[in-house]
Amino acid sequence: MFKAKQLVGIRGSERQAAIVQLFSQEMHRGLTALESMRGRDMVTIFGTARRQKGHADYDQAYRLGYKVAKSGLLVMQGGGPGAMEGSAEGAVAAGGQAVSVCLKLPHEEKPNPFGAVNLEHQFFPTRKAIFLEYSVGFIVVKGGFGTLDELFEVLCSIQCGMTTKVPVYLIGTKFWNPLDVFIRESLLSEGMIGANDVNLYTVTDDEDEAVDGIVSHWKGRAAA
Repeated sequence: MFKAKQLVGIRGSERQAAIVQLFSQEMHRGLTALESMRGRDMVTIFGTARRQKGHADYDQAYRLGYKVAKSGLLVMQGGGPGAMEGSAEGAVAAGGQAVSVCLKLPHEEKPNPFGAVNLEHQFFPTRKAIFLEYSVGFIVVKGGFGTLDELFEVLCSIQCGMTTKVPVYLIGTKFWNPLDVFIRESLLSEGMIGANDVNLYTVTDDEDEAVDGIVSHWKGRAAA
């Protein structure tokens, strides 16, 4: 059961109505806040909160945010510390902007300081819907359960035709190859996914390949 404070002590049909209302309110706030940015396309960078500034993984997220912003795209990220903060800081350093789509968690008390817009969510589904609605591509660096949840939400949504197909890059072959092997040797070989589904993402160590691939797709879509 959801543990939002607005739902404490509520049961039955009243609880169901409250959940629907809370979800609706979160989506409305997010869409309204970002309406002024329509036409300013974004790249979402997913990654761990568990890296401090100065760590190589933080620095990688910074570089990716910088490169995305230099390409003319906005950076969307989860608003927390670690890779999220690194990508946002990189975007700002490049003269661009970052959008923070935050999740209220006990161990993350406030958004990182680099978001030009800060959206606050209590629920994973509404937060992930915002990423899917506004992103023209996804870059995924090292992360844990949350990052994997976000990654598979994106892949499943594309696979099922629920969202537009966009590039998805997983940065770091050493980290991501075991997952790629599992997908190909277990999911694909057992018929749990289709042959084309393994092409929904790209594993690479080349940061420029990821950014350039997304930019190429973005420009091709704009010209269509």
